[in-house]
Amino acid sequence: MVVPTQFAYRTLKGIGVVNAAPVYENLPGFTRPEGNLRCCTYSPCGRYFAWASPEQVAVVNASTGAVITTLPSHNVYELGFSPLGNFIITWERPSKDEDGNATKNLKVWRVVEDFANGEEQTSERSVVGKFVQKSQTGWNLQYTTDEALCARAVSNEVQFYESGNLQQVWDKLRIEGVTDFALSPGKAHSVAVFVPERKGQPAAVKVFNVPNFTSAVSQKTFFKGDKVQLKWNELGTSLVVLAQTEVDKTGKSYYGETNLYILSANGGFDSRIGLDKDGPIHDVTWSPNSKEFGVVYGYMPAKSTVFNVRAVAMHSFPLKPRNTILFSPNGRFVLVAGFGNLAGQIDIYDLEKDYDKIATIESSNPSVCEWSPD
Repeated sequence: MVVPTQFAYRTLKGIGVVNAAPVYENLPGFTRPEGNLRCCTYSPCGRYFAWASPEQVAVVNASTGAVITTLPSHNVYELGFSPLGNFIITWERPSKDEDGNATKNLKVWRVVEDFANGEEQTSERSVVGKFVQKSQTGWNLQYTTDEALCARAVSNEVQFYESGNLQQVWDKLRIEGVTDFALSPGKAHSVAVFVPERKGQPAAVKVFNVPNFTSAVSQKTFFKGDKVQLKWNELGTSLVVLAQTEVDKTGKSYYGETNLYILSANGGFDSRIGLDKDGPIHDVTWSPNSKEFGVVYGYMPAKSTVFNVRAVAMHSFPLKPRNTILFSPNGRFVLVAGFGNLAGQIDIYDLEKDYDKIATIESSNPSVCEWSPD
């Protein structure tokens, strides 16, 4: 039997799970929860689905709909899973205890407990670790793909933990002024960190091999960088950096200036990516083949270009009102679309047939656009 694709939806009154192609029916065995349900999510592996009510968090088997576990965590506003689905992470709104100290509102739980012989298994789980996490932005821990390590940023350092032992710091990367970081996917463990401009010094992105933190293997310094998006390719071998200023001092853009850089994880290559059309960078996306990435940039009508890992432009699509680029999971197709305040047109191109356009979809006012995983 073909395993169906599946999607979940959340409304003001409840949550539903639907098996899509080829059956298109509600998931048998799933009891729809109702009420004020703030969030829900799948594990990256697709085995589990979780949602939060004001009283608890429930985790179900996505294939059967049966409840696997409940977590006694109240007022959860954010949910996340580790890459292999072994851990679930919850974030509650920051609060203080009776003594006025901040409560540990970020908690990590095992989805399935390891029980010793003769030890009774219960449906409720215990906390693996917990931390004070005031900001909802970037609230979650970051894990390596194999779940060997996880990390979180605190003042002037990135702390690393063994995923099964969050009681003590395994190692730390000390970086003065660090405001953002990104662990690489892939087999090799690398971490990219960002330090914004300060006191006349340029901003910097540095890449380290974990846990060799004595010197960076790759780095790029630049001005006009108040904040960044750090985008690793799927293999973890190259990093694209989208740098942005809060204010465009030229007055050309309300949203600030944007620039693009690329660094290799081994230090063999780094470059500013030259864009041949003035205006903001609207979107940057890696292909799943890790060999190329797409950029939509410039004042409307925008330009959409596919670059290789050496920042060489491979192909540019026709100028159109576009602000989104997404590669299909197999890397063969790419969609270039205009959403938000644009008309919603979606162009689909076949990269294996000389970038030939195979379809245009009229999709007015969409709020979500994703490729099917198959």
